[in-house]
Amino acid sequence: KRIKIMQTLKLLFSKITDDDPIYEKKDVVENIFVFRMLLVWHLLYTFVFVLNCLDIFIVDTHIFATGYLLSCVLLLVFIALLMIVGPDHVCAKYLCISEAGFLVMITSSSLTYHMVIVVMLPIVIAGVYSSKHLSRFAFAFSLFNIALSTYVGYYFGVCDANMVLLTATSLEHLQKDGVFLLNEVNKNPGLTLFMYYVFPRSLIATGFYSVSNGVNKMLRRTMEKAHRIRREAAMDDMTGLYNKISSLMTLKSQRSRTERWLSYIGM
Repeated sequence: KRIKIMQTLKLLFSKITDDDPIYEKKDVVENIFVFRMLLVWHLLYTFVFVLNCLDIFIVDTHIFATGYLLSCVLLLVFIALLMIVGPDHVCAKYLCISEAGFLVMITSSSLTYHMVIVVMLPIVIAGVYSSKHLSRFAFAFSLFNIALSTYVGYYFGVCDANMVLLTATSLEHLQKDGVFLLNEVNKNPGLTLFMYYVFPRSLIATGFYSVSNGVNKMLRRTMEKAHRIRREAAMDDMTGLYNKISSLMTLKSQRSRTERWLSYIGM
């Protein structure tokens, strides 16, 4: 059983590190690139965590450590599930978007206003795929993230003074002779958080989702046209078969990939 797990890990690692991951099954290439993005994101999170431990990036240590440990557990669970279903399974893309969404939820809940822009990460990642259903799933997940991380961040994360003190006007109306006039904490922040944070951020996410969809649609059409031109150039007009150069390149690529996989599994 242990040998089987190690072989599965090697095969997964070989696909992730492949310089030219061209596969026949749909969405496998996209899953691999998204997995790489998530690994880079986690490496960056680790780097910032180390900076915080060195008092360079100053956030409450307990809050930061809790969020980071949860993200590590989440990453391990994600890798385990991806090993079980495989990167070529139809649900793998939803698994990737869910991992991105939960990662955003954890970081936004713990670091709050430091991580405002990352709530759009699932929408950006969904743009890698051609599935409209996945794009809608990512959008719904992002709205859920905005609402949940706002409330969890207010009570348990790095507290945002604007949430607490309701500073909705300019500084000249909030101070007199250098003294800050607001000295009472909001006693019922639920509605305030929704009106001033959840609702406007959700509107921004909606606009971003619309623009992202338009850009991705245009890019997909361009890629489809380029792919069609490339396919026509690789085929013989009379027979409808791949020409000699294209066939040799395909065989060479497949042989190289097979040799790499065999080396990973020790054969």
